[in-house]
Amino acid sequence: MYVKINFKIYKKFKFMGYSINFYLDNAISQEKVLNAKLNSKVMYKEFLDTASRKELQIFLYLRYGGKTIKIYIERKCTQNQWDFEKQRVNPNYYKSGPVELNKYIENVAYEAGKIFEANNNKSINTTKVHLKEIVYKLNNKINNPNLHSFVNAFSEFINTSEASKQKTTISSYKSTIIHLKNFSRIKGMSLLFEKIDFKFEDSLRDYFISDMKLTNNTVARYFRVLKTFLNYCLERGYHQNQIFKKFEVKEKQKEVYVLTFDELNRIYTYQFEESILNQVRDIFVFHVLQD
Repeated sequence: MYVKINFKIYKKFKFMGYSINFYLDNAISQEKVLNAKLNSKVMYKEFLDTASRKELQIFLYLRYGGKTIKIYIERKCTQNQWDFEKQRVNPNYYKSGPVELNKYIENVAYEAGKIFEANNNKSINTTKVHLKEIVYKLNNKINNPNLHSFVNAFSEFINTSEASKQKTTISSYKSTIIHLKNFSRIKGMSLLFEKIDFKFEDSLRDYFISDMKLTNNTVARYFRVLKTFLNYCLERGYHQNQIFKKFEVKEKQKEVYVLTFDELNRIYTYQFEESILNQVRDIFVFHVLQD
């Protein structure tokens, strides 16, 4: 029994503005096979032998909004076993459980569509990490430390935020991950979700203040970015560690200096050599008097 493509799903994909397809990695094109058949018997024989013997990775293509995401789905077959038109294995040639493999491919397609639509409704860009999570779950893996690594997730966090955040905010995100990487390398503290605890907080704060000589307010801003990122990952199920919510991010009030009338008058009557500075002086005094 052959599992056919669910055309209702694919019509839905098209309606939602995205497409999901499956291909073989490094498959020999029909054009090359035809040219070899016409011009080189030796090469043609090699192509036929490769197509019948060499197993190739099956990969998924998700296309939307001019973007293309490619992931391997952790399944292989030879080119002779693959039906290029139906994008499934052909049960006439694939003997090692064609029904199970085609069902698996169907499940990957269904879950990929589901995650894309959920992200789309929340104005979130679907990434390679989201699609890898599908393969991870369908294969019932207990451990995959690289799937949602801290650094990879931070990269996703930045990419997802670029459409809705200002350039200065994105710049602070990028600065934060650079500092975190340096902190991890210099202090030997692993960037792992499960290791983000109060000891991590104390070490990072000490690194910012003692090693980098940053002000308390700058440190607070970096911690605010860190908490925003960790909350982003928590909402997406990348970790379950909520200790970060108790990290302190209060900025200290800056000291306010009050000018006396005599001091303000000295500034107002002072003549700078450059006329532009005199203009700046006048604007400054004007705003002081307005307040």
